[in-house]
Amino acid sequence: MTMTGSRKLSWIGRPAFGLAAAACLALGSAGIAGADSPGPTLPNLVTFKNLATSKCLDGNSVTIYTHDCNGGLNQNWLISARPGATALRNMRTTLCLDSNAIGTVYPYPCNGGANQQWTWVWNGTSGTLQNVATGRFLDSNGIGTVYTMGGNGGSYQKWL
Repeated sequence: MTMTGSRKLSWIGRPAFGLAAAACLALGSAGIAGADSPGPTLPNLVTFKNLATSKCLDGNSVTIYTHDCNGGLNQNWLISARPGATALRNMRTTLCLDSNAIGTVYPYPCNGGANQQWTWVWNGTSGTLQNVATGRFLDSNGIGTVYTMGGNGGSYQKWL
């Protein structure tokens, strides 16, 4: 995960420091729902790398997908804190990561709605992003499709 800027916040779980902390995602200065421990100073601009595919979360004005990590603005996501969860705004498009009840993930103008709110859960080596409105987890596959589905603990739902 690439980091720029920083914010002091809390998260779920207790990540180790060092390399694991560098991979940890901070989702806003207001903290995260259920947070039980204060976190170190962490970024507000991040790149998500899928654990299974090693591809980065990417997007344009039409679709969200994963792509080989390249450091481009399409792969940079600005953390926008709200109590209990966080919105993710794409730096190239300025659109937010949005999702619906059938699992479609898409870019949409930021509106503060629950479909654009995500909860980050860190397990010590990677994390998951759970959509507040649907309860579904951000997932991907080997061909770069991004969607949400119920939590299954698989590596395609884990992000660094």
